[in-house]
Amino acid sequence: MQSPNVIGVLCADSGALPLCYRGTLHSSAAPVVSQLLSLASTLDPESSRRPPVVTLQSTKSKLIVTKDGPVTVAVHKTIH
Repeated sequence: MQSPNVIGVLCADSGALPLCYRGTLHSSAAPVVSQLLSLASTLDPESSRRPPVVTLQSTKSKLIVTKDGPVTVAVHKTIH
């Protein structure tokens, strides 16, 4: 987490089990972010070629979720 503004990171395997997590994102979030990405994939049938990128944003931070191969990756960043 050495990138500017990153306050949390989570990686989950294809079974939605946490592989690693740091900062504001905890292991209990692994099934939630995996399911969120799975639901987003159903919105766009073309997403089978490229995984979707889901961004949830509030006034102070944003959560970016995508896949890298079989691994779901979530990054929590502050907004300035």
